[in-house]
Amino acid sequence: LFRRAFLTEGGTRFNAMKNGEDNYFLFDVYSRPFGKIVFNRKPYYIQEKRAGSATGIFNPDRAEQEYAISRRFDRFIEGAPCESERFEDMVEKCYVGGLYKTLENLARAGNSVKSADKTAELKRYLEREKVRESLANVPLAVYDTRGSRMKLLILRTLLLRLRLYRAAVKMAEIHIRMNP
Repeated sequence: LFRRAFLTEGGTRFNAMKNGEDNYFLFDVYSRPFGKIVFNRKPYYIQEKRAGSATGIFNPDRAEQEYAISRRFDRFIEGAPCESERFEDMVEKCYVGGLYKTLENLARAGNSVKSADKTAELKRYLEREKVRESLANVPLAVYDTRGSRMKLLILRTLLLRLRLYRAAVKMAEIHIRMNP
């Protein structure tokens, strides 16, 4: 919970993003001077996907929005009054998570976007140094390999590390068709 005065004094508002505006907002708020911030690494957020929701349809701006969220979190950690190295794994997971969401978004475009354009967009996203480094650094051991979804994430990670972008897009398209 935030006091309204705290938000209005700093000019903090929700932006016009279609996806992830809540995360961007929170990273913006947390970047402001606080007495104390506590991190709990246990996830309490469960994302539900519904048919027709903003996360379930193609958004041509999604890649830029995901990168903006990752950058905002990265800058927040860099400026936090703590040893930022302790949280580097969280920053890397944020960049890789944005990459996966971008890949999933491209898969949702269906035939409205050419395959070559999807591959080019994914390639452009991976040209960003921090995204490339994060993909290379996130250990495959972080994935719980018991479920088929996690095995798909490992395969997707390997395809992206090997720069097999078209194969990664095709695999994501098949996954979307099988799990709408």
